Parts: sequence; C-alpha cells; structure tokens
Amino acid sequence: MDKFLIERRFSCAFDKYDDNAKVQRYAAERLCKYILELSRNFGKILEIGCGTGLFTKKFLSYFRPDLLILNDLCAKADICLPDVNVTFLQGDAEILDFPGELDLIMSCSTFQWFEDLPGFILKVYENLLPGGILTFCTFGPRNMEEVMYLSGVGLKYFPKETLCEILENSGFELITIEEEIVEMYFESPFGVLEHLRNTGVNGVSNVVWTRKMFNDFCRSY
Repeated sequence: MDKFLIERRFSCAFDKYDDNAKVQRYAAERLCKYILELSRNFGKILEIGCGTGLFTKKFLSYFRPDLLILNDLCAKADICLPDVNVTFLQGDAEILDFPGELDLIMSCSTFQWFEDLPGFILKVYENLLPGGILTFCTFGPRNMEEVMYLSGVGLKYFPKETLCEILENSGFELITIEEEIVEMYFESPFGVLEHLRNTGVNGVSNVVWTRKMFNDFCRSY
C-alpha cells in the first residue's frame, strides 16, 4: 500500500469529494443512525480518516463531545469546525500513537485502506476506556468488482464474517453489524473512471493509462 500515493490522490480530489461521494455520504448517515441508537454521551472521541468532514459534520449535528480528535492522512483535512473543541492529528493512523482513554473511536469509509487491519483493531481496543465503543463502516469484497475484474487492480476487502472474527479476537463484543449492497449507475465507462478520480479512490495504482488501455477498458466494460 503506497500511503504517499493515497495521500496525493485524495488531496487532489479534496474539493470535488463531497459532490461525488454519494455512497460514502449514505454510509455516513447510516453510521450516525447507529451511534444515536446507542443513546450515550461521549466525552473524548477520535475519528479516523475524517477527510473533508463529510461524516464529521453529520455527527456534530447530533453530538457535542468534550473533545473531538480528528485524524487523516491528508493535511488538507485540518478543517475549521467552530464551537467544537477539536484537535487535528495528521498522519497514518496505523503507525500514529493514539491519545488513549477514549470513549468512542469512529471511522467512515477508511479501514479498507489499511495494511494490517487486525493489528490496528487491537490498537483501537487498547486505547478505549472500559465500555468504550468502536463504530465504523468500510467496504466489502464486491466493492467496484467490475473495475477490479477488468483492471486486475484493487484493495483487499474483508467479508463480514472475517471482520467479526477480527473484532472478537481483539476483545470487542459486537453490538450491531450490517452489510448492504448499494449500486451506482453511470452513463459511460468514462463516468466510472471520473467518479473514482473525483473521490480519490484511484490511489491503488500509480500506473499511467495509455489511450489503448483506456479504450480497451471502455470496450470491455
């Protein structure tokens, strides 16, 4: 996993992300719904992969924590959030030291970018207070399956059963887990590629496509 490439592609897509990240927006709304159902107040919170603040702002429309620590690989993610006690922690969450004694660790559409998810989940568990909560959404094995099939390039996605095993092996007790297929439709194969670029999720490979590669992809798609 080339974290430098990931950071560069997401930085380039930063200004277009919110207008194009329709599935991520839907996931953010669902994640907030589940946190609300917990009927708890959270004092010290860490969000992993805050990005443009798509999920963050939605969350803050319902909650006002004592301290919100935002993390992201991209420096651009250091967004201004008035009336909230916020600290920004820039860098790779897999190797950063967490502040510890956290009531809630949350993440929306980020964990699929991690190299060692089991190791990271264990670190999360160790930095939560007793009774603390981890809540997150990520993508599964069918994500962008058409693109992966044609290009041979993609991320490693864990099925729901494996995620459950990873969480339980780290000491977590599962409260809720849900899987859903969300379909998107585009007018052309070019529209698919443009969407990937505008959401920064093309940071998997640094290969520069030739015109022939592009035409072959569109024809095969």
